[in-house]
Amino acid sequence: MNCFDVSEVKALVFTDAFIQAFHCMSVAETIWFFFQAIFTVWLILLISSSILSSVLVIPRTRRLSEDHEVKRWPRVAAVIPCYLPNEKDIIVETLDIIASTTYPGHFSMNLPYNTPYDLEIEQHLCSVTGIKQRSIKCERVEESTSKATNVMHALNKMVEDDVEVVVIFDADHHPERSTVERLVRALESNPHACCVQGAVLASRGHSFLRPVVGGMEWTGWNFYAPGMRLLASSAWFGGAGAAWRRDVLQEIGLDPSRMTEDIDASVRAMLKGHKIIVAPWARIHELCPSTVGIFLRQRLRWATGWEQVTWSTAPKIISARIDIVSKLRILSILTARYFGAFSGMFTLVNFVATTTRFVYEHQQVIALPIALLSSVSGVVSASAGVTIILVVLFNGEGRDQAVNVVSFLLFAPLFFIFKLYSILHSWVVLLCCSVTWVTTTRTANGKVHRIAVEPSKRHVHMPLDVVEPLEEA
Repeated sequence: MNCFDVSEVKALVFTDAFIQAFHCMSVAETIWFFFQAIFTVWLILLISSSILSSVLVIPRTRRLSEDHEVKRWPRVAAVIPCYLPNEKDIIVETLDIIASTTYPGHFSMNLPYNTPYDLEIEQHLCSVTGIKQRSIKCERVEESTSKATNVMHALNKMVEDDVEVVVIFDADHHPERSTVERLVRALESNPHACCVQGAVLASRGHSFLRPVVGGMEWTGWNFYAPGMRLLASSAWFGGAGAAWRRDVLQEIGLDPSRMTEDIDASVRAMLKGHKIIVAPWARIHELCPSTVGIFLRQRLRWATGWEQVTWSTAPKIISARIDIVSKLRILSILTARYFGAFSGMFTLVNFVATTTRFVYEHQQVIALPIALLSSVSGVVSASAGVTIILVVLFNGEGRDQAVNVVSFLLFAPLFFIFKLYSILHSWVVLLCCSVTWVTTTRTANGKVHRIAVEPSKRHVHMPLDVVEPLEEA
């Protein structure tokens, strides 16, 4: 028998063993296999798209953006929404950094802020009209309790009428000197995009969490976000560190009743046919949460906001008058965290179960089909890890960034566990508790503020069931 025949025999034996093991599985094992297969397919699609994007698409997009000749630089206004009690000690430095941008066209700054009580720094902020030859307006937004209300106030009452592009930064954001120019250049080179999202990296502060959180944010914006952009035909607005076409943002608006108004706005933009792209080379450096408690409160608030938007918009997306492919693409962004968390859970549970049974009883505890899926998930995840490290090296990120990314990859199993917990926690909060903002404190001993969520405003939240699709760009 030649080698070819031996290979055929081995394949037939394995196939027979697989089919026999599949038929011998219990109902619970069959259900487990079914869901694990779905999550494994999704993982393969996402990681394949992410590898393709990080290796080919993003370098090409960056090259086209940087080579694009801007004949007339649009007039740009920065909007820096601020919750003053939390950010009174950092806002002056942030304004100074943003004013140092090298944007070649008209660039102005606007600081809409809210505060539950008067502060001494208000007099200083409102007396300043310019920083480093950049004009600035500071206004207190009365009765505001949300970032969304502050941004909309700036758009409607503070930003000059002839401004064409609005760049949003958070109060702890320190963009690189060329970030605004890079965001606008990417927007101008993609006429069908309504928004360009930069990479917001947790690279500032002295927190011991900075290597892991910094690696997580770098991986998210440089690997997975471009992959989702390719898979879903659009990325999403991350809340700040992004450049918007002013007319589109005013039309869509930000809803103060949403804990993650950025995701809500992203969904409504996509439903109207707009595209959001990601430009990881346009970087913004933010403060890393200083303690584990602050980090957990921040991420749980974001997770609850994602669930809130998903629950309220998913039925309307399904019933919207757009084609099925567009519906699936939008839903994929809203549900990607489920697939990521549960695929990680399947892999971890199967690994622990197999290892435990092998150590104590020297035999496999799970059925062959399930073990095969676990192996596939493991290989795909490992290939993603290797690709991420290679991208870091080829991009010339430096030793510190490489250490951050490796630190995050080592803690990835804990990340999947927390991701699953945050989803379950969000379900409990939305079903059983009143929803409140828990603002991110900027220091370890900062006061934790809980703020009631504002009611929905008609002019910033249009019904989704009447959205008409636009022609595909």
